[in-house]
Amino acid sequence: MHKRIVLVLLIAALLTAPLAAGEIGFVLDEFDVNGDFLFGFFPTFLTAGADYMGLELLDGQSTDLKFITGGGWTQRQLWRDAAGEVLSYTDSAAADADADMRTFNVITAEWKVLLEQGLFWSDTTYDDLITLQLGYLGRFESYLENKDGTDSYFFDSLSLVYQESDQLISNTLTMGVKLETSVSNMVSKRGMDLEVSADYAPQWLLNDALLESTVDYFSVKGVFTGYLPVYELLSDEYLNVVSVFLADRIRVDYVEGDAVPVYAQKKSSLGYKMRGFESYSYATSITAVNNFDVRVTGPEVLVPGLFPRAALYVDLGYYGGDYPGPAAQEDSGLLASAGAEVAFSIFDFLNFGIRGNYAFVGDTLTGSDFSYDIFMNMHY
Repeated sequence: MHKRIVLVLLIAALLTAPLAAGEIGFVLDEFDVNGDFLFGFFPTFLTAGADYMGLELLDGQSTDLKFITGGGWTQRQLWRDAAGEVLSYTDSAAADADADMRTFNVITAEWKVLLEQGLFWSDTTYDDLITLQLGYLGRFESYLENKDGTDSYFFDSLSLVYQESDQLISNTLTMGVKLETSVSNMVSKRGMDLEVSADYAPQWLLNDALLESTVDYFSVKGVFTGYLPVYELLSDEYLNVVSVFLADRIRVDYVEGDAVPVYAQKKSSLGYKMRGFESYSYATSITAVNNFDVRVTGPEVLVPGLFPRAALYVDLGYYGGDYPGPAAQEDSGLLASAGAEVAFSIFDFLNFGIRGNYAFVGDTLTGSDFSYDIFMNMHY
């Protein structure tokens, strides 16, 4: 067992070693937060790395080789026990709301190697029209107790998430294709983008390296986003005073396997993709959502690239199929929510603000139709 672990870590170190020559750029990959630290409003997990652009596999087309690594301290939640029953707030029997037994903390390290090949240069976006991606994703996780020092439901019902120890190693092969036609001037966008990707993490890919913990699953994701400007007012200096545009995103996920880890359940869960519902909830094998926004941005007349933004939204979603876990319970249904948010945007790359939500179709797991979020996110 120890030799296999050493082999995995040695391969990861070699693959993520810095490149000595060529054109190298910086990549900020993703970040996450922990609700125990500064109310979940400061990144406690970060992955970043280098983008080597010195290759040219196809004449006249861009080729990128990305080496990304990082990690940090985040949180996960379980909404179903080993028998498949929903864990509500009242089930936690916590002395107070801060000692929620559904939540457990996680120390995570990631390493990624991604090869991206561009096709067909676009004079509209000044970028590749199509991008093909092929890569490897590695991950190590260590599971901790609640912030109050007690065990969570994770440790009482390990078979629900297939990990039988407090650590996990996973190795994943990934591939995808992107079509990008949208054009952004930060305060507004127009056009559409399409992305289809697949992840394959079989047990034979050293995903049972810890023996007591196994990863074995397959997932497919499809995302369509479209943007349409409605109104724009510029100042004499050509800075934005106010812009109004529509944004729509359709995302479909399919996840299946004998051992689907909790981290894979999060982003495919309907609760994660829909505002007004809890992350990790409604994590069936098939989920689909439509997020529709009417956005107002500006003014940015004081500092270019820095501006307030507001939005009204409606989210519609469908969930169906099995919940991951030994109970293999089937379920299906529709969810719908609406709300409003105000935020501050930095170059339309990093947004942070507050959002109010109303879930008008489907049940939230807290039992309340109204909720609010303090959020920090990138992009969309």
